[in-house]
Amino acid sequence: MRIHSIFIALWLISGSSAAQNKESDIRFRLAQSYDQSGDFESAIKLYIELFAKDSTNFILLDALHRDYVQLKRYDEAINLVTRSLRSVPNDIVLLTRLGALFHLKSDEPAASHTWDRAIATDSSHEGTYRAVASSMIESRLFDKAILMYKRGRN
Repeated sequence: MRIHSIFIALWLISGSSAAQNKESDIRFRLAQSYDQSGDFESAIKLYIELFAKDSTNFILLDALHRDYVQLKRYDEAINLVTRSLRSVPNDIVLLTRLGALFHLKSDEPAASHTWDRAIATDSSHEGTYRAVASSMIESRLFDKAILMYKRGRN
């Protein structure tokens, strides 16, 4: 009888979890729909709600980041990336994003410092230099990107 009760409890828990996942999927699709229609404010509200439940979900982080940048809400995007960096402080992708955000905000010293921090995280791999240079190219800092590529070859 005890084993039967355990199975019933597990079944109820799994059903509850599946319902929550389905609701989250629906809310995520709704946020994507808002994105596609250009209603970034509504999308951000849903993404924030979903991200609060799953702050390790890179897809949600990426969507929030993209919408904040679209609306030129750079401080909020910087806060988002900075919070994510607390859990993974040596993430090259997040560091390069943060550098690009500082550049968009016209904070060149912070952008340079952040990109240098990304390089210092893993200076022995050329992929690190490529990631930083790519971020610089996206920020239209072509001369700096060329120097970064050269620095990575040495």
